[in-house]
Amino acid sequence: MDYENLEKRISALEAELKLLKSQLNLGVPIDREPAPPPSKSFFKFKTSWKIPDWEMLLGGNLLGKTGFLAIILGFIWFIKLAIDNEWINESTRIFIGILSGFFFSSLSLYFSKKDMKIIPPAMFGTGFAILFLSILLDFKLYGLFSLTETFLYLTILSLILTLFSYVSGNEVLYGFGLLGTILSPVLMSTGENSYKFFFLYLTVFNILFLLINIKFNWKFAPWLFLLVNSTSFYGWSSKLYSSSFPIPFIYLIILEFIFLYREFKIIPGDSYKLSERLYFILSLIFVSFGIFALTEHFYPSFNAHIFLIQALILLFAISKYQTNSTGEVSHHSKSIINILIALSFLMVSLQIYFDGKLLSLGFVLIGLAVSFLGTRDERKFLSLFGVLYWIFAIMHLYFRNFNEQTNGYFLFNTRFLIFLFTGLVLFLVYKESQKTAHQFDKRFYLFSSISVVILGNFADIRYFVDDRYYRNLGYSYVLVFYALAFFIPGFLYSSLPLRKAGMLISILLISKLYLYDIWNMSLSVRIIALFSLGTGLVLTSIFFQKFKNKITGGSMIPFIFFFLGGYLISNSSLSAESFQKNSYHFYREILSEKPISEGYGILPLDREIQSRSGFYDIRIIKSGKQIPYIRRNKISAIGKSGESKVQILFNDSTEEKSIFLLKLPNLPEDSIYNQLYISNSDNFEASINYKSGDSTENLIHFNSASVFKYYDNQIQNGIKLSPKDMFVRLEITPPGDYNFDRITYMESRMPEEFKTEINPDDLDIKNNPDTNSTIIYVPNESNQPFSKIKFEFQEKSFSRSAIIYEWIHDGKEFNVKQTLSLTHKSDEYELNYPIKSSWKLEINNSDNQPLNLKKLTLIHPEEEIIFYISPNDINEGESMHLYYGNKYASIPVYDFNFSRESNSVPMQIFKLGDEIQNPDFSYSITEPPVSSWIIRGFFYLGLILLLFPSYRIWSRYK
Repeated sequence: MDYENLEKRISALEAELKLLKSQLNLGVPIDREPAPPPSKSFFKFKTSWKIPDWEMLLGGNLLGKTGFLAIILGFIWFIKLAIDNEWINESTRIFIGILSGFFFSSLSLYFSKKDMKIIPPAMFGTGFAILFLSILLDFKLYGLFSLTETFLYLTILSLILTLFSYVSGNEVLYGFGLLGTILSPVLMSTGENSYKFFFLYLTVFNILFLLINIKFNWKFAPWLFLLVNSTSFYGWSSKLYSSSFPIPFIYLIILEFIFLYREFKIIPGDSYKLSERLYFILSLIFVSFGIFALTEHFYPSFNAHIFLIQALILLFAISKYQTNSTGEVSHHSKSIINILIALSFLMVSLQIYFDGKLLSLGFVLIGLAVSFLGTRDERKFLSLFGVLYWIFAIMHLYFRNFNEQTNGYFLFNTRFLIFLFTGLVLFLVYKESQKTAHQFDKRFYLFSSISVVILGNFADIRYFVDDRYYRNLGYSYVLVFYALAFFIPGFLYSSLPLRKAGMLISILLISKLYLYDIWNMSLSVRIIALFSLGTGLVLTSIFFQKFKNKITGGSMIPFIFFFLGGYLISNSSLSAESFQKNSYHFYREILSEKPISEGYGILPLDREIQSRSGFYDIRIIKSGKQIPYIRRNKISAIGKSGESKVQILFNDSTEEKSIFLLKLPNLPEDSIYNQLYISNSDNFEASINYKSGDSTENLIHFNSASVFKYYDNQIQNGIKLSPKDMFVRLEITPPGDYNFDRITYMESRMPEEFKTEINPDDLDIKNNPDTNSTIIYVPNESNQPFSKIKFEFQEKSFSRSAIIYEWIHDGKEFNVKQTLSLTHKSDEYELNYPIKSSWKLEINNSDNQPLNLKKLTLIHPEEEIIFYISPNDINEGESMHLYYGNKYASIPVYDFNFSRESNSVPMQIFKLGDEIQNPDFSYSITEPPVSSWIIRGFFYLGLILLLFPSYRIWSRYK
């Protein structure tokens, strides 16, 4: 069909050329229409954008990039699934990620050699995104790379993408590089507010953006640049209280210079695109409010001056626009103003006299009139105003009618009819606009007419389908129906508008799958759906690019069904990884003096194990399988238990209650009070309010209890006492003849502890001038838990507030653990919860000189392990072993529940044998530290091998 049309067109041109030649030879005058005079308009903004072929933009470009996004998300969830199910070890997961990244990047170079212009940059960026995520996950989850090393790798990847975007002039590559550049310091943040480095880093890359933008005036990169800078600054602004003014202020000033330089030096002087004006205004707003936030915190009296300066800058920009314009305001501006006033009066009157559907109908009819006027008038402003008005009318239709209850049947009710009528009116405007309107207006009216009808279907499904799952399925069916209704005839009859409509609806359907449906699937189904959808979208995009002029219904429709059906694949079963004993340096046999039986076992850990192992690398192994366990502090009972008499110091009764003041007996050393027992000659029931203390003037501990004695020897007459309070005052209601028979005392339970001393010379101690504080970093590579800290400073008299931060392995950042009040009167501090990793102490010096740490002592609790022995674990001749000494081991996650009721059950006591060096220990290429160096080498080698061919191909990619 295309070749026949081309031949007809060539024949017509040849006939016209022959006619012109004959007229010239005969001297026949050729009528020429006078050129229309240039139109003058008060509004010089361009309201129509030069948009490339929609079919290539959507089918060949957007679908492909959406597919790559799906592949990236699928890769992330695949790594999570591998972690959850322990398919492969940590090093292999990272290796697979790096291999996948280099594969996608290399495949993109192959497609670029096939003269494809859209898919290769997105595929190359996807490969680098997978490399980026692999390196980041290595640091966040496994810690094979250090913080500095990881940041260096991420920065190198971002710089390479930026370099290739410069040599190729490709905006997609720059977008990937810019996102990587900004995300690197944000994702690597440890919560320490390193804002000086952060803003210096951003400033360098912002200047790099300016240099690239001088050569390439891209459309979307500036918006991404504005977005990442604004989100970065306002995301950091919550840390203003612990920062200084100059660094962020200089960053904002340089950023404003970049915006101004781009506006006046890079953007052509005759460019009056609305998008450029909007971008410049938003950039000034961002910088202005950023400077306002700084001055509001540091120098609030200068806020007015800041806004005055920004206003002068904006006036200067407006003056520049007016200087470049004709400076004339034609009579058309008056008519435009009159039209606006008339429409305003009409809309106000409609708002007063009509409501609901009639009001929406009135707005639709006004839109019809405005659009017809705009399509038949030469003034671009009316056309633009018609589009803006229809946006308002559609929003009013949606918000006033979508949620409204109505009578009738599905698709046969007044609500759907008003949506259908609006869609028909918009389609009528579209047909009329084909004569004179701009391409943007025509596309807007066409797609708006389709969208309004689909919204009407959605509204009916919302109120006629109660089950939310079937309702969601109904939304999908509507989109599939309309997509096929436009796609199939569009390809069969080679109708470009129908194919465009089908493409747009397909994008909506895919977006729904990504943004809602996929998140409600199981993890494995989600991964399969993302990979299959992503692959289908990428193949469809390649199909569009390679066979753009050969698209037929038979060749395209299978691709449509391919990527719409990928998410229906079912789930599969998974298996777990076994224990790798060759990764542990030591093991000890777990011994028992009695035969092992089913139940709980308790195993004390000695100090040698606690010093050689970390908090996460202990494993109990029997028959090659791990036995779940929990760790807890070892508690020892000291002192004596027994009972004694009570001395009554005071006794009085009123009509409402009896009052007693008691003195408890002296306790044996290390013992504590337990219970006081009350009796009466008769059966009784009483409520007691009592308080206790170390003296009669210091009764500070309050409590209450109920006691009784019923028939059949039902008795509860003991009340709990404070461990060390010798004096007790009781108010018993009702009054009576009460006796205090005895008091019991018991052993005190104290945690067993040991100490380690740290030399301050081995610590990293810094002073922060912004907050006038001293920060002491204390490493804890073995992750030994400690519950108390003892400080010794050189100063003899001081009082400071301090905050303890603990390093969180999962989030790779410091979190607040506890606040302290450091004074010369106390040197030992007990923590609310033990610290199990590296930590830092921030001491607020206020106006004082920094303290000088002389000695630091950590007090560790001795620990024991509680584990459960199942019937399957009881095998004669097979002993249990405790493996330890692997600092790369991950945190064990066991389904093990040990409650207070379990603690009351008698437990078997175990002990440890002698320490034995594991003869099976060996360094594996799939385990750290060897695997981390292999990953580094593969990463370096892959980059080196990829750089030269990539540079050659991207330098020719124009």
